[in-house]
Amino acid sequence: MKTKMEIFTAVDEQVEKYVVKNFDDIFTLGKAQLFGIDIYKTVDPIVQKIGDHKDVYDMLNPMHAILGADYDAFGLVTTGWAAPTVNGEDDGVAPSKHPERVRVRLFSFCDVQGRITSSLRFANKEGEVTYDENQARGAMRDAMLDFHYITETFRLVRSGKLGVASGELGEAPTQKDNN
Repeated sequence: MKTKMEIFTAVDEQVEKYVVKNFDDIFTLGKAQLFGIDIYKTVDPIVQKIGDHKDVYDMLNPMHAILGADYDAFGLVTTGWAAPTVNGEDDGVAPSKHPERVRVRLFSFCDVQGRITSSLRFANKEGEVTYDENQARGAMRDAMLDFHYITETFRLVRSGKLGVASGELGEAPTQKDNN
């Protein structure tokens, strides 16, 4: 059985190949890309693009979550600017305006337990990858977790483990009561 990091690395490699193959500028994609991921015990994960959007937060919406519920996990790739920080704090200048800014590409993966692992690539450090294993914080992490919970709810409803009636959620019966 593969470790969580081995699974993530296999997914990350597939997403990297997708980006390199489909974009001329791999640090300016234009739209965030959303992927559905199926994970297997003995073979590499299968990664399929299920959506894209100019705004990564708008992409993480319930309509895409319906598609995402067909997969074990999901991931997204987006590009932007990064700038140096001092002791983990920015200097009040937006990364896109900072004189030492650099283009970055972020791939974030949310597994079935809601753990988020990321890879970060810098345009000025070709071939280098920085990994973050479930240490993410901030708006992107929160949006991904919300999306994860929505996909999990769709999965439960589809499986019959969670019933929906009259606009209310409730547990679906597991067996008929004959009393």
